[in-house]
Amino acid sequence: MKTTTTLAVMILTCAVACAGERFVSTIGTVEKEIPADRLDMTVVVQASEKTIPESIASLDRLLEDFGKQMSAWGFPATAVSLKERQTKRPGLYRPETGADGLLLHATLTVRLLSLTNYDKLLTYIGTRQEFETASFQTLES
Repeated sequence: MKTTTTLAVMILTCAVACAGERFVSTIGTVEKEIPADRLDMTVVVQASEKTIPESIASLDRLLEDFGKQMSAWGFPATAVSLKERQTKRPGLYRPETGADGLLLHATLTVRLLSLTNYDKLLTYIGTRQEFETASFQTLES
């Protein structure tokens, strides 16, 4: 009786912990393409200027502009959250401008519950040297 009670508690715990997860179990070989409809992405934004205040202001502008673009594409404000913001390391980061300042970076988590305008988001990130996609995971319903 004690073994049955322990097993029931373990199954109940897993059912509660895995409630938001989706998975498929198969026997044998299965090939199935399932289109993604959600996305979790980590984006790093960095700024380096001649002085610390200029670097801070530059990073603030980049984050504000990114938020405005996300809003313009119809993503809710909750789609982007600031994971961390810190100084990466000092040094020469923009040889073309001669900026010998401080490199600041912000790590953002972008969680999209719809992939509408996802192509615009990728184009925005991919065409700006201050932005980098650190990781992403597509999810399907």
